[in-house]
Amino acid sequence: MTVTVDGRKKVDCSIGQSVEGLFVYGVTIFPEDGTVEVSAVADDGTELLPPEQFESLDEPGVITDEALQPIPEDEGSDETTPRIEKA
Repeated sequence: MTVTVDGRKKVDCSIGQSVEGLFVYGVTIFPEDGTVEVSAVADDGTELLPPEQFESLDEPGVITDEALQPIPEDEGSDETTPRIEKA
């Protein structure tokens, strides 16, 4: 899937299962605050996110399969992030 913003690529990633072993299941654009969210999981069920600086529509970085990373352990609450299991 490719998404352009003002004529430049912002998202260029697969939707569904990729050859790299990740599953991208959502791309949401929030025009009200100028951000984009990509939802994906690795084969082991780990949630993946793009780097935070890429979430802004004004940022020139392109979100690709390779840019998606596990959620850093120091983010969020004291609880561990639950893994998503494939059915």
